[in-house]
Amino acid sequence: MSYNVSEYSSRLLKSLSRTAGGIQELLDISYEYFNNPILLSGKSWKVIAMTDEEDMQDDKDWNDFKSEGALSGSSVYMNIRNKLADRIESSLEPFCWKSENMKYERMFFRVLADGKPAATVSVVQYNREFTDSDKEKLKLLCNAIAAELLKNKDKHLFRGLYYEEFFEDILSGRLKNIGVITEREKTLNLGLKENLRVIVVDIDQFDAKHYSVSYIRDTIEKIVCGSRAVIFDEKIVLLVSYGKDKEEFYNNINELSGFSKKFGLKCGVSREYIKLGETRMHFDQGLATLGIISDREDVNIEFYDQVYLDHTAQLCAKNADIRMICSPKLLKLIEYDKNNKTTFTESLKLYFECGRSVVAAADELHVHRNTMLYHLKRIEQLVGINVNDSKLMLEIELSFAFINYL
Repeated sequence: MSYNVSEYSSRLLKSLSRTAGGIQELLDISYEYFNNPILLSGKSWKVIAMTDEEDMQDDKDWNDFKSEGALSGSSVYMNIRNKLADRIESSLEPFCWKSENMKYERMFFRVLADGKPAATVSVVQYNREFTDSDKEKLKLLCNAIAAELLKNKDKHLFRGLYYEEFFEDILSGRLKNIGVITEREKTLNLGLKENLRVIVVDIDQFDAKHYSVSYIRDTIEKIVCGSRAVIFDEKIVLLVSYGKDKEEFYNNINELSGFSKKFGLKCGVSREYIKLGETRMHFDQGLATLGIISDREDVNIEFYDQVYLDHTAQLCAKNADIRMICSPKLLKLIEYDKNNKTTFTESLKLYFECGRSVVAAADELHVHRNTMLYHLKRIEQLVGINVNDSKLMLEIELSFAFINYL
């Protein structure tokens, strides 16, 4: 059956005006105009709705969608390698595409919800070849689907889209009011657990020729259970929530460490917190961690707790000459080593890095425990550093951080 574009537009508008219409009705109407199979899929390549008039057994991708409800992993990987996902998100006009897993050519276009890509419509060139008017009709269909979504913003299928906007508002500082944040958290029904962290992933060094940013984002989100990821300020940012049992979280971090090394990523992990309204501050902790490990070739992921002294040194350096606030005892020890070709400063530094454990520091230096004890005793004699003076030890440890920064 053939209709002109004007008639098609009128039928879509009529469906949108009906309370009982819906996305499936929009696709069924459209099938009459395209006379070709139509599929609506989400950003994770899962079926939202599709026409079922044809059974294309010779088209692998269509079969995957129809039988499994989602595209197979191999096809997703191929689409990422071919940059189909990136083209769909960035294209301003419908376009035709065919890959190895597609027996028949497709025409693709994205559905925008609140100005952001939320889903994809693809039409399969099965019963007839595409015509010039098909692109115009596909744009009308995508606009109609977007309008249908706006009729009910609480549809679970697109809740993630509104979460992303909420998260980005917090990260950017546009949303600061704790009460408003708490209320929107309840409205979105995020299901966050009691412990939160922010992970910031720097993607400057990853292989953009073979993998898209969206692939990296989605994969990391799967690796870190209980996380939600957005692409923000040219970085991937994850909000992670977990319960009292933290073992799974740390296992996920180990897996993320391996993944980040493989793909040339750097990851900064914030401190643990419990109030969503503090997310912006912990995002800054992740950024600070990235800044500190950016030049460390042997470190791909680090916790803010491990670098907070370095961060403190950076902050202090903005307001004062660090040498003015370094411990004079430590400076004296450094000068002694320089003049006498000794290594007491290195021994003391390792002592701090090993959690003030004599045994652990001795192991790092490959010396006997008694040798390490002698080093500490000699340091005490030379410059008056008493390892039992907690206040002095904190001063020395901060001074090491300042000197490392310099």
